[in-house]
Amino acid sequence: MKLPNPLGSRTGRMIAFFLLYMTEGIPYGFTSIVMVYQLREQGLDNFEIGNFQWALYFPWQWKWLAGPFVDLISFGRHGHRRVWILICQFLMVAALLTAMPVDFGQQLKLLIGIVLIHNVFAATQDVAIDALACRVLEEDERGLASGLMFSGTYLGSLVGGSAIIFLLPYIPFELTYLLAGSCVLAVTFFIVIPIREPENTADNLKTGALRANLIEYIVTAFRSMFTYRLAFFGLLLALLPMGPHALTMKTQVFASDFGMTTNQIGSLQSFSIICSAAGCVIGGVASDKLGRRRMLALFIVTGCVPTMFFAQTLASYGWHSPPETFSLDRQPLDDEFFKWFWICTLSFSLTHGMMYGTRAALFLDISNPVVAGIQFTAYMSVLNLVLGYTTWWQGFVSLLHGYPMMLRIDSALGLLGLLLLPFVCERKTPLDV
Repeated sequence: MKLPNPLGSRTGRMIAFFLLYMTEGIPYGFTSIVMVYQLREQGLDNFEIGNFQWALYFPWQWKWLAGPFVDLISFGRHGHRRVWILICQFLMVAALLTAMPVDFGQQLKLLIGIVLIHNVFAATQDVAIDALACRVLEEDERGLASGLMFSGTYLGSLVGGSAIIFLLPYIPFELTYLLAGSCVLAVTFFIVIPIREPENTADNLKTGALRANLIEYIVTAFRSMFTYRLAFFGLLLALLPMGPHALTMKTQVFASDFGMTTNQIGSLQSFSIICSAAGCVIGGVASDKLGRRRMLALFIVTGCVPTMFFAQTLASYGWHSPPETFSLDRQPLDDEFFKWFWICTLSFSLTHGMMYGTRAALFLDISNPVVAGIQFTAYMSVLNLVLGYTTWWQGFVSLLHGYPMMLRIDSALGLLGLLLLPFVCERKTPLDV
């Protein structure tokens, strides 16, 4: 039975990109949650686990290098980005299955190497999916699609991570590899294989100069990012934090310092993921109907509300000093405190998800479809850079001045993006016009 082309209808495109992003989240959840849990259960120390986690994230910082290959190399009648996605998904599953017989305690370096290779394929698939989205999504679909895509990532990590953790007492650990791989392959066979890209996408502009050589491609990419007002200010915007981040990035640290149990932390994390996933969809739909910039500004500001409220709550319990410092003013944390901790964390996760869905749609609007593999990916890489320096300064300020001060600074810096939003308002117009 021949399955219909998922890209042939609006609903099909929404479902396709949601499930494609789930295939990114499922193995990510499996490797970052299930494997890390198993490493700890087998007695590996934090330094060894840190080396393993490095292998998870390192390829994603350099995924933009795959952009030119994804954009330039087509496969004729078999398609263009579709074939890249297909190859990467098979290789991702193959890498997972290769890790199945590896002894975590005795063969950690081998495991790290396999996971590193797996994430190279996963990051390349992400580039191909984003490039395909830039090609086939209509302008009024990008908000909803972006929300569904990031929602798919969140829910995929929940399925590949928390759900499999729940099954560990009932099934052999080796079987979890097959479960994670089967989820990815189900999307491969029911979504990716039936995809038929538009003709101009599959041909990749055969008659244009882009296919001529890599130098012309690089020139096109450079002009797309730096010689258009919309794209240039978009790049500057990507360098700034859009809203606060602490109530998602520091949730586990907060919970541990507050004395929460493992089950309580796991429940909080799961509900936070669900709220973020829902927020991605809500934000994307709202931005389609009410405008990207208007909604992005709203979600940035609303994210500051639970952050500032939680900073004040912490201060009222005497948590003015750094968490590592003993303080006589610090009061015991009661049920009332934990109630507000949950409310602030979940409400922030919802608004942060709304911001994510809207922001992704904005960068899809900015990206030139011809070089989307490198341009949109470059924006996403810059956003990862923001997460990196935000994590660093938050830890530094928390150590010196405590959590309330860090949360207040986090909110203030998160508003800086509002200064550039008015400039991200025109159609693509060369700077010299």
